[in-house]
Amino acid sequence: MRNAEKVMQREALADEEFSHYQFGDGVTVTAFDSWDTNDVNDYTKIVYITSDDAGNDTDSERVSFHVRFNADGTVNDAYGLLMRNGGDIGCRTATQATMDALSVA
Repeated sequence: MRNAEKVMQREALADEEFSHYQFGDGVTVTAFDSWDTNDVNDYTKIVYITSDDAGNDTDSERVSFHVRFNADGTVNDAYGLLMRNGGDIGCRTATQATMDALSVA
Protein backbone atom coordinates (compact mmCIF):
# COMPACT_ATOMS: atom_id res chain seq x y z
CA MET A 1 0.00 0.00 0.00
CA ARG A 2 1.34 3.42 -0.92
CA ASN A 3 1.98 6.04 1.74
CA ALA A 4 -0.93 8.28 0.65
CA GLU A 5 -3.30 5.31 0.87
CA LYS A 6 -2.02 4.47 4.37
CA VAL A 7 -2.58 8.04 5.50
CA MET A 8 -6.12 8.06 4.11
CA GLN A 9 -6.91 4.70 5.73
CA ARG A 10 -5.56 5.82 9.09
CA GLU A 11 -7.36 9.16 8.85
CA ALA A 12 -10.63 7.30 8.31
CA LEU A 13 -9.97 5.17 11.40
CA ALA A 14 -8.96 8.27 13.39
CA ASP A 15 -12.14 10.06 12.28
CA GLU A 16 -14.21 7.12 13.49
CA GLU A 17 -12.46 7.15 16.87
CA PHE A 18 -12.97 10.91 17.17
CA SER A 19 -16.66 10.72 16.26
CA HIS A 20 -17.27 8.11 18.98
CA TYR A 21 -15.08 9.65 21.68
CA GLN A 22 -16.92 10.82 24.81
CA PHE A 23 -15.34 14.03 26.11
CA GLY A 24 -17.58 13.98 29.19
CA ASP A 25 -21.01 14.95 30.46
CA GLY A 26 -21.78 18.58 29.77
CA VAL A 27 -18.81 18.96 27.40
CA THR A 28 -19.44 20.26 23.89
CA VAL A 29 -16.97 20.16 21.01
CA THR A 30 -17.21 23.58 19.39
CA ALA A 31 -14.49 23.21 16.72
CA PHE A 32 -11.47 21.13 15.75
CA ASP A 33 -8.44 21.32 13.49
CA SER A 34 -7.32 18.90 10.79
CA TRP A 35 -5.31 15.80 11.63
CA ASP A 36 -1.57 16.17 12.13
CA THR A 37 -0.22 13.04 10.46
CA ASN A 38 3.52 13.71 10.81
CA ASP A 39 3.91 10.74 13.18
CA VAL A 40 2.49 7.68 11.39
CA ASN A 41 1.77 6.00 14.73
CA ASP A 42 0.17 8.98 16.51
CA TYR A 43 -2.38 11.12 14.67
CA THR A 44 -3.32 14.25 16.60
CA LYS A 45 -5.77 17.11 16.27
CA ILE A 46 -6.55 20.13 18.40
CA VAL A 47 -10.14 20.10 19.66
CA TYR A 48 -11.92 23.09 21.18
CA ILE A 49 -14.45 22.34 23.91
CA THR A 50 -16.74 24.15 26.30
CA SER A 51 -18.19 22.82 29.51
CA ASP A 52 -21.58 23.45 31.10
CA ASP A 53 -19.73 23.87 34.40
CA ALA A 54 -17.60 26.73 33.04
CA GLY A 55 -20.50 29.09 32.36
CA ASN A 56 -21.24 31.13 29.25
CA ASP A 57 -18.56 33.79 29.63
CA THR A 58 -15.50 31.52 29.39
CA ASP A 59 -13.45 30.82 26.30
CA SER A 60 -13.24 27.36 24.85
CA GLU A 61 -10.59 25.03 26.15
CA ARG A 62 -8.09 23.23 23.92
CA VAL A 63 -7.63 19.47 23.94
CA SER A 64 -4.90 17.52 22.18
CA PHE A 65 -6.73 14.47 20.79
CA HIS A 66 -4.57 11.45 19.92
CA VAL A 67 -5.22 8.27 18.00
CA ARG A 68 -2.37 5.77 18.42
CA PHE A 69 -1.81 3.06 15.80
CA ASN A 70 -0.13 -0.34 15.92
CA ALA A 71 2.48 -1.13 13.25
CA ASP A 72 -0.17 -3.00 11.23
CA GLY A 73 -2.38 0.11 11.05
CA THR A 74 -4.99 -0.95 13.59
CA VAL A 75 -5.98 1.46 16.34
CA ASN A 76 -4.20 0.89 19.64
CA ASP A 77 -5.71 3.73 21.68
CA ALA A 78 -7.49 7.08 21.51
CA TYR A 79 -7.37 9.73 24.22
CA GLY A 80 -7.70 13.43 24.92
CA LEU A 81 -5.34 15.61 26.96
CA LEU A 82 -6.22 19.06 28.27
CA MET A 83 -3.61 21.43 26.88
CA ARG A 84 -3.62 23.68 29.96
CA ASN A 85 -2.38 20.95 32.30
CA GLY A 86 -1.96 17.65 30.41
CA GLY A 87 -4.79 15.99 32.30
CA ASP A 88 -6.87 13.25 30.71
CA ILE A 89 -10.33 14.12 29.49
CA GLY A 90 -13.07 11.82 28.31
CA CYS A 91 -13.05 8.17 27.36
CA ARG A 92 -12.96 5.95 24.34
CA THR A 93 -16.10 4.07 23.31
CA ALA A 94 -16.49 1.04 21.07
CA THR A 95 -16.39 1.85 17.37
CA GLN A 96 -17.82 -0.31 14.60
CA ALA A 97 -14.31 -1.45 13.67
CA THR A 98 -13.74 -2.58 17.25
CA MET A 99 -17.06 -4.42 17.32
CA ASP A 100 -16.28 -6.13 14.00
CA ALA A 101 -12.87 -7.24 15.29
CA LEU A 102 -14.41 -8.67 18.44
CA SER A 103 -17.05 -10.58 16.52
CA VAL A 104 -14.37 -12.28 14.38
CA ALA A 105 -12.22 -13.27 17.38
